[in-house]
Amino acid sequence: MRAVGAELRTDPDFSMRITADAEIMGVDQLSESAVILKGRLRTQAGARGPVKNEYLRRIKRAFDEAGLPTPLTTIKLQRDEPGAA
Repeated sequence: MRAVGAELRTDPDFSMRITADAEIMGVDQLSESAVILKGRLRTQAGARGPVKNEYLRRIKRAFDEAGLPTPLTTIKLQRDEPGAA
């Protein structure tokens, strides 16, 4: 997670939006199906959303490459038949 934060700070599209290195506090919670990790990436005002989205996208990729499981959510959309309520 720190390495992904450091990588993001070198990306020209995000480097000016991030104001400090990633802080990783460690394991926050354990459950039957998850380990919740807590961390912080400080950003400029108004930059939180784009930086968070990119950071999480890169974390997912890094976890996949390392063979670490990540949650999977499946959503099935059903098309209504014509005239159905």
